[in-house]
Amino acid sequence: MKLTKILVLLVAAAMSVGCYEKYDDVSPAVVYDDGVFASQFPDSRRVTVAELKAMFGTISNTGVNSSWANTKYLQIEQDIYIKGKVTSDDEQGNIYKSLYVQDHTGGIEVKLTNGNYLRYRQGQWVYVRLQDLYLGNYRMMLSIGGAPTESYNKAGEHKYYANSNLENRITIAEHVFAGEQDELRTGSYDQWKADPMSVDIITVTPENYTTVLGKSVRESMFGRLIRFEGLTHRYAGVANEQGVTRPGLKSGSFENIYPSWLYTDPRPTVTKGWYHWAYSVNGKSLYGSMLFVYDTSAEYCSDAGVYSMRTSGYSRFAKRNAPRDNEKANITAIYGIYAQRSDYTGGANDFASYQLSVSRVEDVEFVNGDAALLTDAEVEELTTDDMRTVPWIDDDGEDLIGD
Repeated sequence: MKLTKILVLLVAAAMSVGCYEKYDDVSPAVVYDDGVFASQFPDSRRVTVAELKAMFGTISNTGVNSSWANTKYLQIEQDIYIKGKVTSDDEQGNIYKSLYVQDHTGGIEVKLTNGNYLRYRQGQWVYVRLQDLYLGNYRMMLSIGGAPTESYNKAGEHKYYANSNLENRITIAEHVFAGEQDELRTGSYDQWKADPMSVDIITVTPENYTTVLGKSVRESMFGRLIRFEGLTHRYAGVANEQGVTRPGLKSGSFENIYPSWLYTDPRPTVTKGWYHWAYSVNGKSLYGSMLFVYDTSAEYCSDAGVYSMRTSGYSRFAKRNAPRDNEKANITAIYGIYAQRSDYTGGANDFASYQLSVSRVEDVEFVNGDAALLTDAEVEELTTDDMRTVPWIDDDGEDLIGD
């Protein structure tokens, strides 16, 4: 009996050692470079981000997305790929299910799943093989994703999406290939013009914003990571810490207010003043918006030098207090647009809202540091009961992320 037990233990030990040996022999993950990628996909041809976007054509006035007839997308049938650096980071929850990739010609969103930062870090090179994916347009922002999809919102309206997220890890592994870790280099606009390969993050200033982000080049800048220096935080349609309420910013017949939260489920949608970066109360979450400008006299959301910084209610910094009026800030953010139609002229007939999407709270640097933010006592004094009242259709705590 003892001999039998000893033999059993010896066999178990041998099997255990064998298992550990097999575990130790697992090959490390492949780190792709040009040579490795070419050896695996010899027939695949590289295109730049700008060349990829050119396949779609102009995006001006193409963001209606109210039916399949006006939801624009392009299935990529060629065996082509883009190579670029990762410019986004979803660890703090403000970037959601998106990987932004940028080369020297431009940037674009790749719609994946959550937890992308675990595999793809800022500054890391990635290769995105595009065959069978869809280049789609939603509210005039292009992205790469899966097949077009549709759904209904809580108001019972049909929604049309030009492409969908690649949620399956196996599918992602067939299209996105992680390369070497590198860094993101910040430089001036002049440096970038002289050598686009040497600058990843272009610096925009009060002196050059009309040139860097001018009407003729604006589309090429959407999806890029840009550093905005010398922006001014502005209140509009909401009382500031001095009790002063300036007019809201116009967008067609609507008036947008800042800082505020936005609830997209009811019709008409509801927005109210709010003195935090986003709405995150009792497990319920909504986007928040703050206004940063170069042109402090602007009347329309679509005017040059006017930017809305949107923050998700699910982000780690959603409850941070809003800044005071007129505080100066430097912001590093993905530059984008949200518009059903726009020809980039600004004014009453242009419905663009230019948006800044930050990955981390550290990407917003106030000249006065934390002293730029409202105190808890100021927030409490300014916040009305009406601001806290959200007209929920149901009580499940969900909002429409990405709307």
